[in-house]
Amino acid sequence: MTIEWDLIETPVGAMFVAAGPDGLVALALADDPAPELEALAARPGLASAEFVQGGERVVVASAAILDYLAGRRPDVAMEPALESATPFVARVREVVRAIPPGSTMTYGDVAAAAGHPRAARAVGNVMRANPVLLAIPCHRVVASDGPGGFGRHPEVKQWLLAHERAR
Repeated sequence: MTIEWDLIETPVGAMFVAAGPDGLVALALADDPAPELEALAARPGLASAEFVQGGERVVVASAAILDYLAGRRPDVAMEPALESATPFVARVREVVRAIPPGSTMTYGDVAAAAGHPRAARAVGNVMRANPVLLAIPCHRVVASDGPGGFGRHPEVKQWLLAHERAR
């Protein structure tokens, strides 16, 4: 299997984009591809993959991301191609993907919608480990007392929320 990757410049900073035959496998804020490629190679099912910079799949994925960030489309609307997850993780991802652009849900709301009303902290862990930002729009999941975290880039979360609300 071949995984195509590239770094793209966006209004929120450099992003690492990787796509495989079944869809997007990684989308992260990063200006160095090495740690992202190492993380991909460590994923189940990707250890034997060939990683190639550039290619049609990553060009299409990058265009969709840039169109979304430029306001030319309401959402990235790309199918993530992720390895099997626990039923809880899969359900949380499904709930988060259904949050409309410009809307938010709290970690507790997502936990309840996923059928585990006391698992807000676990939802936060799922969002923290999200390998495909924007495709699984974790920026739309907020703390009950404010935006909440977004790794080392809380300003990006605020930008994305404002960007979507402005549409």
